[in-house]
Amino acid sequence: MPMPDVAGQEGHLEQAKAPRCLPLAADTHHTTRVAGRHPIATSVAASQTAFPDPSVPELRPGVAILARGDEDHFQDALVASPLMHHPRNGPILLTLPDELDPLVRDELLRLRPPGVGAQPGHGTAPGAAEQAGTPAGMVAEGTDSGPLPELEPAPAPGPAEGTHQGPVQVFLVGDLSHAVEHQVRRLGFRSLRLRGRNVFETAAQVAQFVGVGRTVVVVSGEEFAEGLAAAAWSAHTGQPILLTRRDTLPLATARVIALARNPNVYIVGSERTVSREVERAIRGLTTGLVHRISGASPFAISVELSRFLSPAGDFGWGKTEPAGHFFRFSAVDAWQSAIAGNLFSHLASHAPLLLVERGQVPDVVRTYILSVNPRHTEPAPPFMHGYIVGPPGEVACRVQFELEVLLRTVIE
Repeated sequence: MPMPDVAGQEGHLEQAKAPRCLPLAADTHHTTRVAGRHPIATSVAASQTAFPDPSVPELRPGVAILARGDEDHFQDALVASPLMHHPRNGPILLTLPDELDPLVRDELLRLRPPGVGAQPGHGTAPGAAEQAGTPAGMVAEGTDSGPLPELEPAPAPGPAEGTHQGPVQVFLVGDLSHAVEHQVRRLGFRSLRLRGRNVFETAAQVAQFVGVGRTVVVVSGEEFAEGLAAAAWSAHTGQPILLTRRDTLPLATARVIALARNPNVYIVGSERTVSREVERAIRGLTTGLVHRISGASPFAISVELSRFLSPAGDFGWGKTEPAGHFFRFSAVDAWQSAIAGNLFSHLASHAPLLLVERGQVPDVVRTYILSVNPRHTEPAPPFMHGYIVGPPGEVACRVQFELEVLLRTVIE
């Protein structure tokens, strides 16, 4: 569709210079756009792209995952990301907090996921804080790394809720109303709810369900931009994401780390969102590696996570050499599209998330793409490709065109 009209002759001249927008979900040679007209529709579009024909076993998800999609409540969808991983292999579908959106209802009926077992993962089971003899309100004390900051009081996460006699078909994560749960059940699906009394407890619930192994990721529970790339990694690996306040480590988060038997903890975010005091508190809970992925901006953090590979080999994409890499792109302020697109960080493409501005590709992202783009004397494999998740109102058509050029093989 054409760019919107601008009043006045100068506006019309500017319009003539601007690239014409492609249709809502149009592709170019090296880019695929996945988009709907609003965030809920974009989450459905991602599901339909990843699972185009559920009658084919290889193109059918094991489950579907529901989370709130309203603008100010990003936390539940973000921490739901590890549920997308094997063996569940399901989309995150965003919906209204008090009602199952009709688009999501229709997508659930189209997918009809067969479900997976409801047993928690190989790590700590829900409610294990009490089983392990850790009273509510207690955490491991600090080490010589320094004392723990004041810990936010919070009860231990309780058991998951739901109709889980048999394989779970639909996970409901976080603060969705019982009305949504009842609508899901009336459609004939078995559901399981993972919910705490606050977003930090909900993150702990999900972590305990998927299993807390040797690696834990911690991001801000107050601002989303610096943690979006970590959610993509979590969908790729199934590693749990825990949330923190900037200056206070929530008790629910501390408890999961303390009970995980000295995991490696990767903080994704700068000191603007996760303070040095919180990092020191985390170091007091584990003898494992504690490492921070930081940068001058959320764009730089997404690039750093794409480049990084930990010494233990358990964290980071490690994409530093020219090859036929897949990447995906979403606007830095469009968390719904970024999280819906986590499907493309897990299934088949294993594509890291690189964040962009709505109207331009940041310099740090442009430089990085060129650094890993193969160079040949003529076009030849391997070729790069990019998923753009979000409509032109989030990632402008001029950005898609620039990415098309950046992803083409460099001819020398």
